[in-house]
Amino acid sequence: MNKRDYEKSRKSGTKILLNGIALVLIFMTLMFIMIPKLCSAATLKGKIYNIDLKELNDVIVEVNSTPWQRMVSKDGSYSFDLPPGTYELRANYTNKNLKALSSKDIVKIPPEQGTFVFDIFLFGNIDEEMKLLDDNEAELDDGNDIIPEQRREMGVTTMVTAAIILAIVFIYAYYWRRKNEREELKEINRGVNRAKRLVRENPPDEQVKEVLEDLEEKERLEKEKNLASDTEIILEILKKEGGRATQKEIRKHIPLSEAKVSLMIAELENEGKIKKVKKGRGNIIILTDA
Repeated sequence: MNKRDYEKSRKSGTKILLNGIALVLIFMTLMFIMIPKLCSAATLKGKIYNIDLKELNDVIVEVNSTPWQRMVSKDGSYSFDLPPGTYELRANYTNKNLKALSSKDIVKIPPEQGTFVFDIFLFGNIDEEMKLLDDNEAELDDGNDIIPEQRREMGVTTMVTAAIILAIVFIYAYYWRRKNEREELKEINRGVNRAKRLVRENPPDEQVKEVLEDLEEKERLEKEKNLASDTEIILEILKKEGGRATQKEIRKHIPLSEAKVSLMIAELENEGKIKKVKKGRGNIIILTDA
């Protein structure tokens, strides 16, 4: 072999060697890229609850991985090792009353490795719940002749309650107004008393006498007005009580002193509008036809 052939052979061997090294490097690069994807796996775990957020035991949990994974949870928790992908996670449970609870969730595992928490919540069978609702509606349809009557009773009760509330409001407003009128009357009385005292201390002239007479007249008219209004209240109370009531019962409706109530009853008796009958320690007030 001459020198020229030797150089040619050496260059050919070097080229083959370089090509082989390049192929090895390319293969190794592809392996470094693909192996993590082929070998990476994440841990999916969580707790299993019912609708009341209580942990459940003896629950069958399964996931449609390759191969299919299934486990029975004895402590209210589960755990699966899964490669990246989208999976259907199912859980089934039957309690002592043979009531079935179940769930079906779609879970997506990302390419990143790690531990992911996904709690499972079990619910009753939707078809059974719908059947129960249909049965309840059928029972309600069978009792249609009762429900309207109940609704009418509720409507009457609501109206009566509203009427009572309105009556209480009007009574409170009336007595509040009467209280203000009594306060005004007391103020007039105080003014009259002060004027009388001044008169006694300093004999008045004709003009002052006229002012005092006007004040006394206003006081008399106001008393008559209040007495008339209060006596009308007593008559209304007797009418509502069926024409008769004890004096003690009348006082419960009128926030006045016993002496004032007795005075008003005496006034009505003098007018012939009522009749007072003594019974035991109390009096029975009877509404007359006059």
